Amino acid sequence: MHLTPLRIMILKNWREFHPTMYQQFVQENRLDQELEATETQMSNLLHQLTVVEKMEYQAAMEIVIDQFLLPEDESSSKK
Repeated sequence: MHLTPLRIMILKNWREFHPTMYQQFVQENRLDQELEATETQMSNLLHQLTVVEKMEYQAAMEIVIDQFLLPEDESSSKK
């Protein structure tokens, strides 16, 4: 698995805020597949916002992070 900065960000988020989902991906041997899919979706949205819509990178990245890396609600997150 090639760990790009974006993949590292996704992995950290999943381990901290979505541990059940992360473990399920590992157990089902599809972590790499899910990482690649999520990274592609995030990259595509970032490209759309920065290149097509001419948004500043930092503002676009905040939208991407909000859309893909939100923590679970408090009732299901670890305390």
